[in-house]
Amino acid sequence: MADGGGAEVVVPLGSKICNTVTCNCGTDCRPFDMCKAGTKGSIPANESCILCPQGYSSVKASTKCDVCAKGKYNNIAGTTCTSCEAGRYKDEQTPLSATCFDCPTGFSQANEGSATCLDLNWKSTETCSKENDMYLNDNSSDPSQWNCQPCTFGI
Repeated sequence: MADGGGAEVVVPLGSKICNTVTCNCGTDCRPFDMCKAGTKGSIPANESCILCPQGYSSVKASTKCDVCAKGKYNNIAGTTCTSCEAGRYKDEQTPLSATCFDCPTGFSQANEGSATCLDLNWKSTETCSKENDMYLNDNSSDPSQWNCQPCTFGI
């Protein structure tokens, strides 16, 4: 009669311990699963993966969550970072990466995943006042048509 034995299994970092042995196609049986992207494994491994919070994500089999990069955001815990939509941007790699921002008036961004908006070079009161005796002619409903005009004196 044989005595029962035990085996030590090393659970890789970024994985979780399974309650039951997981088998893929009957050939690759293992007592652990890698944590999916957007989650992280504990050190030492336990039976669950931890969701990365909003503004953070991870790669598969990770033990840490990283802040979303510039031009990306994540507003759902446990998922991966997504590129900002066209017309929006995120210029900083900060923990507050749960949203992107609309480009301000006079700026635009046609590309997805951008960290900046492009200046449309519209004339403004500030740009006209830097030029001597000029005022902003903003009579057009199209700001791209606004221009600086000389001030008329004595009329």
